[in-house]
Amino acid sequence: MLSRPSGCCRVVQHQLRTSSDSIWLSEDMLARSFQRFCAISKTARRYGSSVPGPMESRRRLGRRRMAHASEAVPIPRQQFPTFWGTFEDVDMTQWHWQPPKSRPSEPINNKTLLPKWLVEWDNVAENMPFESEDFQMLQNSTFQGQLEIDIEINKFRDDIQMATSSKIDDICKEFNQKLKHALVLGLVSDATLEILLLETTKVLRAVSRDIASTNSRCIALYLAIWQGIASSKVVRSVDFDGQVLATFVSLLSQLPSTTAIQSMAREILTSVSNVQLEIMIQSVISLVKSWMSAWLEDCCLSDCRPSLNSTEAAVMESDYHIRQLESLIIGMMEEPYSEKGIATAQKLIKSCMADILSGIENVAKIDLEMSSLKTSVKTLGVALGNIPQRLLTHIIQTGSDHVLHEYFPIGGRNTNSFRAVRYCWLSFIGRSRFVDDELFIKEWQKMECRNVFLRGLKKSATPIPLTASETSDLVLSRWISQGFLSSASSVENTFSAYGQDRELALLLSAIDRHRENFWTRTKDLVSLLHKLGRHKSVYQLFNRMADLDLKVPASLVASVIDNMSAFNPRLGLNLFKMYYRIRHDNKPLRADGCPNLIISLINDPNIHPRAIWDILGIPMLEPIKHLRKPILVLKPLPKSRVDLIHKMALAFSRSDSRSQRVALRNVMQCAMYLRMHQAEVRPDLSKAISYAGITREIIREHWIGTERLNWALGIISWIEGKEVAQTVDKAAQRWRENLVQKQRSHRRESNVLKVGPIE
Repeated sequence: MLSRPSGCCRVVQHQLRTSSDSIWLSEDMLARSFQRFCAISKTARRYGSSVPGPMESRRRLGRRRMAHASEAVPIPRQQFPTFWGTFEDVDMTQWHWQPPKSRPSEPINNKTLLPKWLVEWDNVAENMPFESEDFQMLQNSTFQGQLEIDIEINKFRDDIQMATSSKIDDICKEFNQKLKHALVLGLVSDATLEILLLETTKVLRAVSRDIASTNSRCIALYLAIWQGIASSKVVRSVDFDGQVLATFVSLLSQLPSTTAIQSMAREILTSVSNVQLEIMIQSVISLVKSWMSAWLEDCCLSDCRPSLNSTEAAVMESDYHIRQLESLIIGMMEEPYSEKGIATAQKLIKSCMADILSGIENVAKIDLEMSSLKTSVKTLGVALGNIPQRLLTHIIQTGSDHVLHEYFPIGGRNTNSFRAVRYCWLSFIGRSRFVDDELFIKEWQKMECRNVFLRGLKKSATPIPLTASETSDLVLSRWISQGFLSSASSVENTFSAYGQDRELALLLSAIDRHRENFWTRTKDLVSLLHKLGRHKSVYQLFNRMADLDLKVPASLVASVIDNMSAFNPRLGLNLFKMYYRIRHDNKPLRADGCPNLIISLINDPNIHPRAIWDILGIPMLEPIKHLRKPILVLKPLPKSRVDLIHKMALAFSRSDSRSQRVALRNVMQCAMYLRMHQAEVRPDLSKAISYAGITREIIREHWIGTERLNWALGIISWIEGKEVAQTVDKAAQRWRENLVQKQRSHRRESNVLKVGPIE
């Protein structure tokens, strides 16, 4: 069944009828009328239901009636000639294209032809401009507000220069309120704000010579400016030019870095865009340097020591008085009542209370200083938390160089000041979530002055490592920032309870107490210490863990020993011997799991080969004349042990710390051990024998003994085949011939008189 033709087809095929009273309207008049119609008309939106029902049926019926009624609507003939020209034969009518003709020049009286309502709309449209009155009012108010701000700035400059010192604060307060209100309304432009910041600051600094009062007035001004920007819903902080905000931050960096300044700087840096930060980068670096000077002023290690000494003295005094009081009470229980004893006891109790209160005050003072310092470090971390990684890396590298060149203890500088600023700076780096481990370790090594050249020194600076408490605090803050600890606050509180004796082993103990993946954190800590080059600290860490009864699995210890042996074989050997104190279960630590330890011991001339075989649990075997001869067969070896024996054979043969005889003896020990267990003998063993027996002689330009050559060729033939043995034999014979020729030529050259037997 064919589909029903659409309504548009019926309209096109219908014979068009045009009206005789058509009206010509100019395009300008139509545009103005349509604009006024859209401007003042309020069309109500209709909503139709898609659910079948009585109302939906009526709506559909109305649409059908409108479609039928639209067929009789007259269409102006001026608009459709080109449309009808696309059809050749429609209702037997021929259509031809004609060029357009100009309209007659006689004027048309539109007033008599237009309806009354259209004439009124046209007059209203001519009298009204296209822009709305609200837009003009906004422009006028903005311009007037701009003029008022300029007038207020000039008035403030004149008033504050003529005012007395008692009225300056009132004038500043009034000006700050007006400025804040103007910023909230968005009446201050970028250029005006930049001029205001520079000129007003210059005026405030010129009024008074008192630095403290000048700084407080500048802080109040900057705070009012920022509160106005932050509270504005018209012009936000991201709408200002980056150069204006850079000027603002630069002025903040010139003031003492108080808590108010730090909080304001944090809000500014967290509310700007990345494009603005690109422009503000130098101002941000200046702000960070000012922040560092505040750390030095707030709390230094030298400032805490008197309070700590006072606290320790108070605790000792209270302990002494308590003991006296205890002995007095025991004596009073044995003797009759005595008023003198009661008075003495009361005096001792008062002394104990005074000592305890003094200790509490000192502890509270230290805690306040340290808490303000930690708050400042956290605030800086939040302020720079949203900065892109590229800019943050540049800021960190520049800040580290500033710490070294400005605070390093040379030229009479205090070491404690350097330690304080360095600890705070590394704490900030460790707490930053977007700082990767590579950058963190690099800056840590730089802060410990490892291979660092400073101004004023002809050689590299002497390393100043961090203390155990500083190292453990940095590691804990790093793990917390990276989200490695689920109950971070509990671990931090437990670790802080250890006091000044905090160390890495106690940190792992606190983590183990709260079930926070103790083995994983131990592995991460050891890896960090290895990257920092503190290999001795790794051994001290495990030694301390043994004292604290912290147990680790054999696989973890084996990986630690394997990595440590590449740097210090003796420490690796000591840790291997200490394993039984820290092992998690009764599983033994096999040397197969740490092959680098055995290889490094082979290359150490101070280690006897017998000690190496003792570590493996292999006795020194008697040499066997023929390896093909069947011997006593023992249990098969695991693959890891077979791999280790082959590596040992190669290491012994190529070790410069072993003589050729010792190397051959130990290579044969490897061959006999594999033969006794009927293990797979690989070509590496024949390479070791050929290198120790033949290649070493060639390197030293010595003669290869016939007996040793035949013995080595027999083993090579047994392991790799006769073809390989023949190739080695040809190479050895060629070397022999070459050596004979060298010796003959040397004798000819040395026999100047040509005496002796003629060759």
